[in-house]
Amino acid sequence: MKLVQKLPIGLSLACVMMMSGCSKEELQTPEPKVESVNTHSNLKTDALPWIAPTKAYAGIKILPNFWERRSLDSGDPVKYPFGTSNFSRPWGNIALQWKESFPALQGQPWNSFVTVTSTTTDKSNSSKMAKVGTTIQFLKTGFTYYLTFYVASARPKLDGSGKLPTFVGKCNIALKSPNTGQYYESQYFDVNMLEAQPNTWIKKTIEFKATNSEMRFDFSATSIQDGKTAYAHLFIGQDAIWEKRF
Repeated sequence: MKLVQKLPIGLSLACVMMMSGCSKEELQTPEPKVESVNTHSNLKTDALPWIAPTKAYAGIKILPNFWERRSLDSGDPVKYPFGTSNFSRPWGNIALQWKESFPALQGQPWNSFVTVTSTTTDKSNSSKMAKVGTTIQFLKTGFTYYLTFYVASARPKLDGSGKLPTFVGKCNIALKSPNTGQYYESQYFDVNMLEAQPNTWIKKTIEFKATNSEMRFDFSATSIQDGKTAYAHLFIGQDAIWEKRF
C-alpha cells in the first residue's frame, strides 16, 4: 500500500521538473494556420465571348443546344424545314442522300451543322424561309469582335415534295441587340453563294461592334429561283468568336 501511495507523488515531481525546462512559447496551445487572402487578386478574369457551336445529333427539327427556330420570322416548319444535318445525309436520315458529294471540314471536331430551307429570292420574305438562331454571350458593349463561321449550298437528291432542290442564292446573317421596346438594332452580313462552287464550304469572318452584352445571331437563306427549295448549311466550331485587339 505504501508503494501505491508514493507513485503519484513521484510522477508529480517528474512532471514539475519537465515543465520547468520548457519555455513559455513551447507550452502555448497551438493555433490553426490562417492564410491571408488577397482580395485585390487579378485571378478573376472576365468571361470570354461565346457562341454555341453547331454540335448536335442530326435530325429534322432538331437543333444544337442553345439554338432555336425563330418562330416569328419563319415560314411553316413543314413547308420550310430546319434542323441538323451531317456530311453523310440530310437531317442524318438514312433514307436521304446528298445529290453531290459533301466535303468534310478538315480539322474540325465534329461533323454536324445547321440546315435551313428557303423558296424565295427575297430575304425579307420570311414567310417562305426557315430561320434559326442563337445568342452570343459575354460581350463588352462598345467593343469590336470577330466571328468565324462556314456556310455551304448543298442539296439532297429530293426535297420533301419529291422535287429536285436548287442552290442557295445568299446566306443571311443578322446580329441584333435589344433596343427600346420590342425593336432590335441590327447588323447584317450576307454571303453571296453564287460566287463559289456548290457543295463547297465558304469560310467567312465578320467584324462587328457589340451594342449589348448579349446579341442575337440569326441565320437564314434565299433561293436562286422563286418556288424552288434551296438548302443552306451553317457550321460553327469552338472558339469561333474573339475580341479585336488594337
